[in-house]
Amino acid sequence: MIFNKLSEKDQKTIKVGALLMAIILACGSMNILLKEYSKMDKELSDARGILKSVTPKDDGKLTVKQAGLYKTVPVFKAPEKEAIPGENFQKMFMEQLKGLKIKYTVLNLMPMSNKENACGFKTRNIHCKGKCSFAQAVDLVAKLYENPWFVGIEEFKIDCNPKNRRQMDLAITVSTYIK
Repeated sequence: MIFNKLSEKDQKTIKVGALLMAIILACGSMNILLKEYSKMDKELSDARGILKSVTPKDDGKLTVKQAGLYKTVPVFKAPEKEAIPGENFQKMFMEQLKGLKIKYTVLNLMPMSNKENACGFKTRNIHCKGKCSFAQAVDLVAKLYENPWFVGIEEFKIDCNPKNRRQMDLAITVSTYIK
């Protein structure tokens, strides 16, 4: 319409101008994309370097940094077949209670759950009631992660004894996975 009424020279000028504008826009967007790509590539190489620094070498030897990392990360043992499912977990939990000198009155290995999780494991809980100081209760929670069969704390309740404020009534339920 208006474009057709223009002279041939003006039409060529408009076509060349549109082509140059498209080229300029394409170069500008390519520049932005290349900057983003180089930024992401740098982040990816940094992440690969961090991952390489914490994975063991092919010969299985650990660096000092890896050994320190393995000491701080809690270890979880996969469930094994046991004569009484959860017995190893219960023994280790009792040792932790004795090590902290917590006097427990009730220690029940609860029945296994009927539901399996996505990995095919069932949960088993241990319910414990006893008396301890606040520091012993806090130490118990901190030490639970040393138990390789420990999965989580289902219930944790401490009540202050009104007659002796230094003594607490502890009720804790911890869980493990059973195959």
